[in-house]
Amino acid sequence: DFRIQSWNRAAEKIYGWSAAETIGKSVDEILQTGYESEADQARILNDFLESGAWQGEVIQHHRDGSPIHILASVNLFKDEMGQPFGIVTVNRDITERKRTEVALQKSSAEIHDLYNNAPCGYHSIDKDGLVVQINDTELKWLGYRREEVVGKLKVTSLFTPESVLFFERTFPVFTERGWVRDLELDMVRKDGSPIHIILNATAIYDA
Repeated sequence: DFRIQSWNRAAEKIYGWSAAETIGKSVDEILQTGYESEADQARILNDFLESGAWQGEVIQHHRDGSPIHILASVNLFKDEMGQPFGIVTVNRDITERKRTEVALQKSSAEIHDLYNNAPCGYHSIDKDGLVVQINDTELKWLGYRREEVVGKLKVTSLFTPESVLFFERTFPVFTERGWVRDLELDMVRKDGSPIHIILNATAIYDA
């Protein structure tokens, strides 16, 4: 009947209800589990009753009404006749993890927006010189679409031959320091016209 038979100290800490207050009460009354919809709730219940086990994330509630993100692992126990007689649920509070995930997603989106819309042109290249990332600003300068550049062009094709030679002459300094600053070079737009730039580059190292 989905009534609570046991309630450990961890559950008391997570939900704010003592064992004495929960024993015999309905799980729904105490936990107030939230689902996307009634159809979603019915589907999860049917899957659980058929397979005898279910694991997934749900939102339940603390005694004070605040939501708690829970990773639930639920197992159905049956008697010798194959009839269900009880359920054991192991719940882990992942609320802080979910908050961190949301914060990281927001931060990542903000960084992505700053990267793409910065007034400076940015690009990243792999160890072979292939462009693996480029921002919208630099694409506008050069007149390319992203799909024409990323994974397709080597960075040397975006610079004039003279600028490539000049950078190659400074490359020993770059490999020793891991960075170069304020190099005046010429890039080449898609239409062949030059664009004068000041280049700053930093190496990224593995472990």
